[in-house]
Amino acid sequence: MGFKQLDGCRPAAKEFNDACSSNSMLTKSVEGPVDYSSDYGLSNNVSWAAQWANSYGVTDYKNLAVTGSEPGNWAPGGFLYEKTKQIEAEDPDYVLLTLGANPLLSNMLFGLRDMECGAFDELPEFEACVKREFAKVELRKDLKGVYSDLLEKTKATIFVMQYHLSVPWSALAYSSTEIAAMGKLLNGEIASLAAELGSSRLQVVAPPHFNVGIDISPVYPSDYTCRLYPVDGPSVQSTGTQDELEGHALSFCSGPAGGGKPWVINGDTGIHPSAAGYTQMASQVPAPG
Repeated sequence: MGFKQLDGCRPAAKEFNDACSSNSMLTKSVEGPVDYSSDYGLSNNVSWAAQWANSYGVTDYKNLAVTGSEPGNWAPGGFLYEKTKQIEAEDPDYVLLTLGANPLLSNMLFGLRDMECGAFDELPEFEACVKREFAKVELRKDLKGVYSDLLEKTKATIFVMQYHLSVPWSALAYSSTEIAAMGKLLNGEIASLAAELGSSRLQVVAPPHFNVGIDISPVYPSDYTCRLYPVDGPSVQSTGTQDELEGHALSFCSGPAGGGKPWVINGDTGIHPSAAGYTQMASQVPAPG
C-alpha cells in the first residue's frame, strides 16, 4: 500500500471489508462483505500467521482476520461472529490471532476523537486514563467472549499474539512514551485475561520489542548507547517515523541494526508491521506439535 492509497484503505465506519490487507484482493474500503483471496494470503507470506504456517509446511490454512475489527465484532452478537463460528465449525488444530487494539488504538493514532483525556498528562495520569478507556469500550468483557467461545467450541491450541510497538508519524497528540505505555497496558490486559481463563490451550505470545530509537523509559529500559545517549536500541520504526524523530531528537538512533528493512510499513503512517516485522513476530510462535 502506498501513502496515496491511505484514504481508500482506511477501514470503513462499520462492517469492514478488509481492503488492502494481505489476505484480501480488495483495494477499496467500503461497508460490505469481506472478500478474501483464494489462498487467504498464504502464498504472499506477509502476515505473521502465514509466515508461521509456511515455516512448518502448514497448507490447510485460512486467514479470516479483518483489519479494523474490534473484539466485540467477533464475540457472540457481533457482525463477524459468523466468522468465529466458521472457524469453530472447521475443527482447527491451531488458531492464531491478534485482537484488542481497536477502537482505542485507531482513536489514539488518527486523532483525539473519543479518547481526549490524558494526552497531555504526566505518565501516571495518562495510564489511569487509558485504563478507564479500556473499561468504557468493555475491552476485557469482549475479549473474554471471544477467547471463551473458541475454548469451548474447539479443541485448538490458541496462540494470542500481543501487540508490537509502532510509533506513527500521524500520532501528533501523543509522545512515543505514551504510545508505548498504552501498548504495554493493552498487552497486560491480554496476558491477565488469558491467565484468568486458566487454559493450557490459550497461549500468549509476546512479539520482540520494536525499537523506537529514543529513550522511552520507564516504559521500556534504555540500556543501549547511541551517539552517547541511552536509547532502547537502533530504530526499526517506519521510514517516516524515523525521519520525524531524526529531525526532533539529537539522541535518535536510526536503524535497523545491520542495515535491514524497517519492521513497520510507511504507507499507513507507520502503524502495521512490514513483512520483516511480521517475520520477527512469527519467530516467537511455538512450533506445531
